[in-house]
Amino acid sequence: MRRTTPLTVAGLLGLALLAPTTAASAAGETCRGEAATIVGTTPTLTGTEGRDVIVTGSAGDVFGLGGDDLICVDGPGSNSNLIGVEAGAGNDVVDTTAARGGYYVETVLGAGADTFIGGRTSDTAYAGEQVRTPNGGYAGGTDTEKDTIDTGEGGDSVFTGSVGSPNPDAVTLGVGTDSLYLGTSDVTSDAVLDGGDGEDGLSLEGGSGDVTLDMPQGTFTSPRGTARFTGFDFASLEVGTGRVTYRGTEGDDDLTLRPTEGVPTLDVTTGGGDDELTLEPATAIGAGSRIDLGAGTDDLVAATDTGRLALDLAARRLGVGAVDATAVGVEDAFLMAPTVMMNGDDGDDELVWNGCEADLRGGLGDDSLRWQFDYIFEAYEFDCSGEVTMNGGDGRDSIRGSGSDDLLIGGRGHDRIEGRGGDDRVRGSRGNDKVDAGEGRDRVSGGSGNDVLNGRGADDVLVGGPGRDQVDGSRGRDRCVAERKARCER
Repeated sequence: MRRTTPLTVAGLLGLALLAPTTAASAAGETCRGEAATIVGTTPTLTGTEGRDVIVTGSAGDVFGLGGDDLICVDGPGSNSNLIGVEAGAGNDVVDTTAARGGYYVETVLGAGADTFIGGRTSDTAYAGEQVRTPNGGYAGGTDTEKDTIDTGEGGDSVFTGSVGSPNPDAVTLGVGTDSLYLGTSDVTSDAVLDGGDGEDGLSLEGGSGDVTLDMPQGTFTSPRGTARFTGFDFASLEVGTGRVTYRGTEGDDDLTLRPTEGVPTLDVTTGGGDDELTLEPATAIGAGSRIDLGAGTDDLVAATDTGRLALDLAARRLGVGAVDATAVGVEDAFLMAPTVMMNGDDGDDELVWNGCEADLRGGLGDDSLRWQFDYIFEAYEFDCSGEVTMNGGDGRDSIRGSGSDDLLIGGRGHDRIEGRGGDDRVRGSRGNDKVDAGEGRDRVSGGSGNDVLNGRGADDVLVGGPGRDQVDGSRGRDRCVAERKARCER
């Protein structure tokens, strides 16, 4: 859900030093009113250890090296629509306002008190120095001096702050759907963290110890200090062992908690609005954890590749492994785990799962129960099978099975049931039910009411039950019992 992947800057610095540079005086190129000293005419542009005025031109990879450089990104680059800039040491200025929209510019500002001015491009800016990772990205940088970053238009991302150093950076994200990655809550009093206009996200490194994220107050507090921010609509927080406190707004909150080390104890209150809480990986939470999503239609997402997840809306409990937490104000849920259990309440619930073994039961409302592939993280795929039971309960329910051999029960009400793959057992009840048994050798009973039962490509048994029923066996040798039958061979 709202994730940003850093772009890759091609080429190693050692090779970049071999690339020619071109004096720009004849071309008349300028950068922020100054005559360019270097204009990119080859895929890689490398500056000098002195002060350069650079116009990137056709270069796709730009290395400013030392000196207080002035770098203007204007051209299409040589590598599709990706342009990479490493400004190097010095008090540099990088300006992307001349680049066309639809381009992606990744900039490492490097050591020094730097300035970044963004434009219509999708900018990714790293304050301070960075370490190149084996896959071509950046991580583990050092950010000690005051950088001033204004990303302008476009969907932009900024990485600022590093553990062990107070962060004095001034960051304004501007217009667009932007993301700010804050490496530490230890910021100076003159630091600025402003999301600007648009739907903006704040990603935080909490670490171990007690942490508090207060969205109405605009503060993030950890053992390292307190950071103040403004203009952010959703947040992602990496946490460890300790108490994790979150206070939301009366609007629509969107919080992702990532327990990356240890066992956190959760104290989450979102307030009003249609909120979403994501817990991933949901491997363990501390005893005494409490989640209150407040008023509105609120959604809980939790995922783990081991163990069990259980949610009981009526009892207001969330089970993560062997620990049960209080869970209030949850209307809809998507749980991913080898074993999933969910019970609804009297409202209209949407209960979605992915895993191996599942037991889902709706309540009195018009519920939706279904299996779903992992479209959120695109990482959870369970190579296993187990018993799957989904029971809609009372109300006009919608049930969608998995690829396993499912037991699907409509309950009272006019229900819609889709078996999908596997040799399913499908049971209607009182009400006019509509059943699509799906692929596999299915056994379907409509129960009382005027039901519509459809088989698929196997030998199915379709029994309408009391009422005036309509049955279509489709492919395969099907056995049908109903008042109106089609394609039934037995």
